[in-house]
Amino acid sequence: MCWLKTARLLLFFLLCLSVQNGWCAEADIEAESWPEFDIFIGLDKDRKNRIIILNSYARAPEHTYQETALGVSFDRRFSKSWSWRAGLRYIAKEADPPDTDEVRGVFDLKWFRPLGRGWLLTDRNRVDIRYLDKTNKVTYRYRNRIMLEKPFRVGKSDWTGFASVEFYYDSSFNDWIRTRLIGGVSIPVSTWGALDVFYGYHLETQPNLEDAEAVGLAFSLFVYK
Repeated sequence: MCWLKTARLLLFFLLCLSVQNGWCAEADIEAESWPEFDIFIGLDKDRKNRIIILNSYARAPEHTYQETALGVSFDRRFSKSWSWRAGLRYIAKEADPPDTDEVRGVFDLKWFRPLGRGWLLTDRNRVDIRYLDKTNKVTYRYRNRIMLEKPFRVGKSDWTGFASVEFYYDSSFNDWIRTRLIGGVSIPVSTWGALDVFYGYHLETQPNLEDAEAVGLAFSLFVYK
């Protein structure tokens, strides 16, 4: 349908615009505004083994802070209900007062549970091993995310609605420091990509008590056999 194609082009244009203006927010970067771009490279016909390349840019408009993240991960679906992921990310930061760059090891274990009528429950457990470049300090975070997903039909296309809650434990503070809520929709772009549009809210208790909300975009490119 013409309107559907127009909507996709408009959303893609907004993604490009957000890269320059920095008003987006996604789930894995520390600043309040950013876009994200992911490339998924399939290594087999069943798409059980994938390499994932991530690039993110972040900017917090209320003070001098920006960061760029580049990472690569290997993802394996080893059963109908389980998958794991391991990867490495480098995060460069420019801030006033100065902040340290970071090398981050990322390890995921994910459990999938179909609930019937198209609903899917996902429980992701993630450990971030964080090496802070200038201080030679190593810390870790444990993150538990519970997500619900359900596809629905829009014209001739299948979109997917999703909502999640994620809890963060940080060894630097020996405490649960953050809760994040996300709700949105994943829109397919032909067979080679998807655009996620979502709203996010987080409440943080350390090092300061603060909360924030934003609208986010993330674009994924699929390179499958």
